[in-house]
Amino acid sequence: MVFHIGRIVWALVNPLSLAGMLLLASLLFLWRKRPRRGFWCAAASLGTLAFFSSGLAVWLLGMPLESPYLPEKPAEEYPAADAILLLGGSIGRVDSPELAYPDFNSAADRVWHAARLYRAGKAPAVIISGTNDLGSTSLALSHLGVPASAILVDGKSRNTAENLQYSAELLGGEERFRGRKPRVLLVTSAWHMRRSMLLARREDVDAVPAPCDYLAAPHFISARDDGTRTAVCEALRMNTDNLFNSSILLKEWIGWLQKKLF
Repeated sequence: MVFHIGRIVWALVNPLSLAGMLLLASLLFLWRKRPRRGFWCAAASLGTLAFFSSGLAVWLLGMPLESPYLPEKPAEEYPAADAILLLGGSIGRVDSPELAYPDFNSAADRVWHAARLYRAGKAPAVIISGTNDLGSTSLALSHLGVPASAILVDGKSRNTAENLQYSAELLGGEERFRGRKPRVLLVTSAWHMRRSMLLARREDVDAVPAPCDYLAAPHFISARDDGTRTAVCEALRMNTDNLFNSSILLKEWIGWLQKKLF
C-alpha cells in the first residue's frame, strides 16, 4: 500500500504536474472572471517550469546529495568486501524474447561500476536487487565479465527500502556469512546514496558507499573551474535535460525525507 501511495503522491507533486495544475487553476480563475488570480497562477506555472528547467535547480537539489561522495574513487581504491550490492533501476526496458540485449537508462553507470569492482577483485559476488530488470542486469553483467556463479539474486524488491531489506535477508541466509555481519560495497547513483545508506543502517547492513552516476557534480565542477561567468551561464541555462534531472533529484529528496521522518 505504501509503495503505491508513494507513486500516486509523486505523480501529483512532480514539477510537470505542479505546473499543469497551476495552469488549470489559472484557466479556471479566468473562466470565473478572476483575472488577477488567474495571472498569478499562470505566472507560478511558468516559474515552476523555468526553475526546474534551470541548471540552478540541478545544483541546489543535487550537490547536497552528491558532495559527501566526492571525489569519486577508482574501483581499485575500494576496500575488500563480501559482496557488491547493486541496487536496481538501471535497465530501461523490460525483458523480452524478441530483443537480444538489455536497454540501459540514465542510471546504467551502476551496472558498469558493479562490474568494475568485481573485476578489480573487491568482492567474490554481486547481488542484483530489484524486480524489473533482473534478467537484463544478469545478462549485462555477464557481458561485462561477471560469471553467473558470482551473481546472487533478490527477485522480490520493488523499491530501495525493499532492496536493502531483502538483500540483508539474502546475505543473512548465506552459509559463508553466518556468525558475522557481512560487508557490502553499495553501488548506486551518487544522488541516491544518502537515502540508500540510511536504509542500510536501518537493516543493519555494513555498507561501504560505492557511488557513481553523478548528475549535478560534473556540471558544478566544470563551471567552478571555468570561472564565475560560466557558472552563472550554467545556472541560468534552461533545457529539458535539467528538467528531467531536477525532477529525479526532487523525488529523491522527498523519498529521503519520508524515510528520515518515518
